[in-house]
Amino acid sequence: MSPDAPEIAVLRRGRWFASLPAELQARIAQRGVLRRFKAGQVLLREGDPARGMFGLVQGRTRHVCAVGDEREVLMHVGGPGLWTGEYALLSGARTVGSVIADAPTQALFLSAKEWQRLVDEEPRWLRHFAQLVAERFATAYRAYADAQGLNRDDWVLARLKLVAQVEREHGATMPRVRLSQAQLATMVGVSRQTLSAALMRLQARGLLRVGFRSIELAE
Repeated sequence: MSPDAPEIAVLRRGRWFASLPAELQARIAQRGVLRRFKAGQVLLREGDPARGMFGLVQGRTRHVCAVGDEREVLMHVGGPGLWTGEYALLSGARTVGSVIADAPTQALFLSAKEWQRLVDEEPRWLRHFAQLVAERFATAYRAYADAQGLNRDDWVLARLKLVAQVEREHGATMPRVRLSQAQLATMVGVSRQTLSAALMRLQARGLLRVGFRSIELAE
């Protein structure tokens, strides 16, 4: 794909891709392939060997992790500008969590083979991919600390702010988090009814406003 393609312009709105050297951006674009997915199709499956990286151009994805034999926990809902798949490439381990299209989705796919060629040709570029993993660790660490140390209402608010922060890093400009209450309840580990009551209390405090499949945070 041409580095001047409109799909690449979408990816440049995200902080990580925009921070890459122009040469590395160009090589990822040139060696990447645009893939299209229907709602419900799997981009990455938990437990599979490394396939490659996806940079979302259009649509939405949900990121889930298996807990026990029959339960999945929703970790994140991603939009344009998000990159995923880097952990298995860098670690050599199997994929952690599954990424599933939540709507018709387009993504730039950099295969594991092309990624390996890229870093073999220029090993110093590895640090840019390691930075992406480090940012994910920092986000997960913050979420774990909040879940352990905050009361339920403040944990819900902190989780929303963390989602909004990640969305901004991927190029979003509005303080609106596009999540259904059912999705958010799964992310914070409470029932739908418990979450609804917490959101109403937070709204009464002027900290957010609940809309249809979205929540707008106060500035």
